[in-house]
Amino acid sequence: MLFTEQKQESVQQLFHEILLSTRIHIKFFDNLSDTGRDIVY
Repeated sequence: MLFTEQKQESVQQLFHEILLSTRIHIKFFDNLSDTGRDIVY
């Protein structure tokens, strides 16, 4: 029981880190595409 609780906690932590890094990547690529549009137009 304790093992599964700890495992679920680590999975949530991992998921949170993935979400965080994905959000950072999305923000980065948004800025990148904005810059690209400025260069194109």
